[in-house]
Amino acid sequence: MSCALSSALRGGSPASRAVWFLILLTACPGTGTVSVIDRGSLEQGGDLQVPGDLRQDVPVVYACDIVDILFVVDNSNSMAQEQQNLAANFPKLIQRIEAIQPAIQSYHVGVISTDIGAGPYSGPLVGSCTPGGDGGQLQHTPVGSGCAPTYPAYLTGPASSVSQDFGCIAQLGVGGCGYEQQMEAALKALTDQPANNGFMRTNAPLAILFITDEDDCSASDSTLFDPNDASLGPYPARCVTHEGKLHPVSRYIQGFKALKSKPERVVVAAITGPPGAVQTDPATGKVTPACTSSEFGDSLPGNRFDALIKGFGDRGVLQSLCQGDLATPLDVIGKAIERVCLE
Repeated sequence: MSCALSSALRGGSPASRAVWFLILLTACPGTGTVSVIDRGSLEQGGDLQVPGDLRQDVPVVYACDIVDILFVVDNSNSMAQEQQNLAANFPKLIQRIEAIQPAIQSYHVGVISTDIGAGPYSGPLVGSCTPGGDGGQLQHTPVGSGCAPTYPAYLTGPASSVSQDFGCIAQLGVGGCGYEQQMEAALKALTDQPANNGFMRTNAPLAILFITDEDDCSASDSTLFDPNDASLGPYPARCVTHEGKLHPVSRYIQGFKALKSKPERVVVAAITGPPGAVQTDPATGKVTPACTSSEFGDSLPGNRFDALIKGFGDRGVLQSLCQGDLATPLDVIGKAIERVCLE
């Protein structure tokens, strides 16, 4: 049913106009429920009377006038090919977003890294980690040929330049901290980073998209990263062998849902390694991959991401990075965003 029904309000009796108005409310974008009544229940020319036994609450059809999309991109040293592939396939995602009907009038696209440091630790043993890292701040430094000299903190569309601009700001490089705190970076970006003000809008559905080849290592106890504490074992496996030093995944399920008055308007997606048993190589101390692709290399078991996604039901999307191409995963995510707009 179309909002063009508003033309029916211009004529007819007061009673008929009242009925058309109630029908119109159910067809136009909005939230909540409205009451509709049968035309025959009205007295001709009288006031609008809605007998209690004739009321029927029906959901208002949602439509996305605006949408906000946050990409959380792993920028550790194994992610160059994935970043390039994301930039190449992003136009297909944005085409799906722009094809949603009723048409989206405005969308924001932001990019953050997974690097928020390794607590207070830095130095050779901690690799490229520095205290605080990128702090969940939106990344917009241009990389590559054909890019503008500068970009705003986040991209705004619809605009013909969005796809190319995204390719310029989403390839974050591979110099980020190897202890990826993906979930904490996203939560910080959306709740505790003043530099990101204006990106997330109150009434907009929100999509949070993680792209990473390692499981989340959001630490509640930063001593997990202490290079001088040999009792914690080899560095590469600490995030999976000391889960007690990590924030519970429930922190992020609750935190992301709390961003909206209607939690069902939040989509959370992860393109990462599939969930599975965690094993370590005794010789290297590294975690055994869950899967491998010739295009992207190894992806570790994404067990924490699996738990996060399950917390969002049909608003959660988990896709394997070992598909070797992000076209299909991004299309699945696009469909999830579309469902939020149309349900």
